Amino acid sequence: MKKWLLGALFAMALPVYAAADITVAVASNAQYVFGELAQQYTKKTGQVVKGSFNASGKFTTQIRNGAPYAVFMSADTHFPDVLAKDKLVLEAPKEYAHGQLVLWSTQKFDVNNWRAALAKGGHKLAIANPDTAPYGRAANQVLKGLGAEGKNQIVQGTNIGQTSQYIESGVVDAGFTAKSVVLADGMKNRGKWVEIPANLYDPIAQSVVLLKPEGKGFYDFLTTAEAQNIMKKYGYGKPNVKK
Repeated sequence: MKKWLLGALFAMALPVYAAADITVAVASNAQYVFGELAQQYTKKTGQVVKGSFNASGKFTTQIRNGAPYAVFMSADTHFPDVLAKDKLVLEAPKEYAHGQLVLWSTQKFDVNNWRAALAKGGHKLAIANPDTAPYGRAANQVLKGLGAEGKNQIVQGTNIGQTSQYIESGVVDAGFTAKSVVLADGMKNRGKWVEIPANLYDPIAQSVVLLKPEGKGFYDFLTTAEAQNIMKKYGYGKPNVKK
């Protein structure tokens, strides 16, 4: 059989999704690390990976309504579990990172004495919507734990991206965001920040789910050592991956 015919038959046998571009729903906290992850994955495979960024709860609603994402990188495990329960995923949710909460200010807010400052009150603080953004939920836990709930004026962002804009632009005195934001290029020298002790809020176990077959390669890539090294640079902790 001629070589060209063998080649054509081989090509026809390949899965149709082998090199298809995919769109990933990315929790806002991961928008900075996603760029490097996608670039590295494309370099290895040739498959183009495009990101869409929003709060995890917003994405969950969109996916339930038929949004055509191939992979969903959530900021927690709860929302992927909801989709799995609804039988909308191809593979069970798995952790890809542990997020870290920080308090960040570009204004005259004393981040070195942040506990006393929050407990005293009178500040304008930005947090993400706790109903749809796990980092906002964690921020609320911290404020409650310090007895600071109701003592500060809260400005709520729809997601971590908008919340970080409020902080970075100085609309608020300070705010809670993800460590991956303050470590991103262009943010590193903006203001001051402090990492919130992990025992003050529930663990932010970020999970990913596969929604379409063409996203399988990127879904698997997120828990490889190569991807984990990239996420480490942005302040993420190691996931608790089930073997």
